[in-house]
Amino acid sequence: MPTWAITTPLGSIVYRRAKRTIEATQYVRRELELGITD
Repeated sequence: MPTWAITTPLGSIVYRRAKRTIEATQYVRRELELGITD
């Protein structure tokens, strides 16, 4: 985690939300790829 995300409360919220969004996007993409290859 970057330092600015730890030092500022708003930064940590934004960082966590972005991280969750990226993880969700990767999960959906993986599901789509599996669905296509089956």
